[in-house]
Amino acid sequence: MRKLNYQEHRDRHSVGISYIRRAKPGGPFYPRYHAHVRTAGKQVLIDLHYDWRRPLHVREARSADNRGDVVTKEIARIEAIAAGLTAAAKSSASSTESKKPGWFGRIFGPRKTLK
Repeated sequence: MRKLNYQEHRDRHSVGISYIRRAKPGGPFYPRYHAHVRTAGKQVLIDLHYDWRRPLHVREARSADNRGDVVTKEIARIEAIAAGLTAAAKSSASSTESKKPGWFGRIFGPRKTLK
């Protein structure tokens, strides 16, 4: 989540850790994107909503959106960054396989494993 520019947020009213990203970098605390992350097997599930103002004490007062243009744009941004990170991880994995031997490898030769 740090690579997506989200910071860890611990709320005293809820259990667990959530992540927030301000809508305007360096701006006020609200409006913000608020994400709850959980894993299911090898998948990472992100529950995202947009807090457009501070919640009031009245339970009926609405202060967040789960859908809309703002949330859709943020989802597209997250998916684009995640795709780039996945591609970078795959390319670094393939480059480590064809890595040249280091200084010790040139002197002592390839590492031998005992059987």
